[in-house]
Amino acid sequence: MDGQASTGTRGMQWQSELKVQYPGLHIESCPIGPYVGTYTGSKEIGLIWSPKL
Repeated sequence: MDGQASTGTRGMQWQSELKVQYPGLHIESCPIGPYVGTYTGSKEIGLIWSPKL
C-alpha cells in the first residue's frame, strides 16, 4: 500500500472514531497541500479545530 492510501485509510478510521466520541461534530477531510506537506511529510494526518462561522 502506498503512503497516500495508507494515510487515507488512517484518516477515515480517525474520522469514524471522532464521530462516535463526538456525535454532533462536523468533520471535513482534505489532503494536506504541498506547502504544509513540505514540513509534515507524505504520511501525516492532522486535526484542525475552527469555530463554526
